[in-house]
Amino acid sequence: MSRAQRKTSKGKSRWITAAVLSCVVAASLWAAKKPKSFDPEIERKRALHALDRLTFGPRPGDVQSVAAIGVDKWIEQQLHPEKIDNSAMQARLSGYRTLQMSSREMLLNFPPDPVIKAMQAGKLPMPQDPYRRAIYVAAIDRMQQRQEQKQNAAAANAGTAAPINVSTPVSLQRQQNRRDAHGMIDDLRRL
Repeated sequence: MSRAQRKTSKGKSRWITAAVLSCVVAASLWAAKKPKSFDPEIERKRALHALDRLTFGPRPGDVQSVAAIGVDKWIEQQLHPEKIDNSAMQARLSGYRTLQMSSREMLLNFPPDPVIKAMQAGKLPMPQDPYRRAIYVAAIDRMQQRQEQKQNAAAANAGTAAPINVSTPVSLQRQQNRRDAHGMIDDLRRL
């Protein structure tokens, strides 16, 4: 092959490459300018597909709401949750005070059994705040009632006669403490 033939061959391949490239660019520009026709059935199918793939599945009404705002816009909202208006949900959750509490506050307001047992044994002091003190007294009372129920059930299962409620000074004191604690809680709720 001579030098002239190689130049002609290179020129043809460049011309073909340029022609193919210009066709691809023209096709992409034509596709971009083409208005998208809105077919509600296709949009509903896209919404259902997106909900199936990107969530735990559609709930009743989800497909219609996603189709109404558009799948692309819905996906954009999911990627930027700070843009979603949650005012209705925040209003519904405002009644649950524990959602705004720290772990420490929750522990103080809702003491777990080990803390109650430690207070019962005298290893931890009772709170000085009357509201928290009433909470702890009521929790200690509930724990003592559960223990008494277990003992009564064990006695009943052991084949003995029905448990006898003997009023001892200790049980009378517990009953008085229960009444006092419930009275304090009621008084504090009224405030």
